Amino acid sequence: MKRSRIAIWLAALLAAPLVQAQSAPPSTYVKLGGGQARTDADFWGKDSDTAALIAAGAQVSSNMDVELGYIHLGKAKYAFAGNSMTARSESVYLAAVGRSSLRDGFSLYGKLGAAYNWTNWRGVRDAAAFDTDDSRFGPMVGIGATWQFMPNWAADLEYAYFNRTRKVAGEATDVDVWTIGLKYLW
Repeated sequence: MKRSRIAIWLAALLAAPLVQAQSAPPSTYVKLGGGQARTDADFWGKDSDTAALIAAGAQVSSNMDVELGYIHLGKAKYAFAGNSMTARSESVYLAAVGRSSLRDGFSLYGKLGAAYNWTNWRGVRDAAAFDTDDSRFGPMVGIGATWQFMPNWAADLEYAYFNRTRKVAGEATDVDVWTIGLKYLW
């Protein structure tokens, strides 16, 4: 008898958030996105490639989320005066997302967080071949807009900036990325 009371109490405790979730707006989400990343590397210049993003977020207050994401920043390719290089960059980030609701399902947001970036550089510079990997933590900032077009679906347009994704031998690299994404909220 005592075990059945404990089981009923635990079931009620676990079911309570489900009942509340039906009356409250969605507070957790997953996001898939794609877009354009632009790498700005000292000495080499700038190049763009396709970016892909996957993220998950949770609401911590009425206007604040926490988001964990992975973004493939594409490959930057450079060639000039006998020098050539290909750089492949990826990042995992954790960010606080501050939201400001406008009207009719539209909202603006800003992101501030930390990113763990890793980059592989391969190429030839001054007749010497190189193949180096670099990984480091760096800041990440972003801004965006969301349109919640259905109760559990939203579209995102976002700009994010990853500072110092690489710094080797005095050369630094920054990456900025535009993405369009689709969120599923529950």
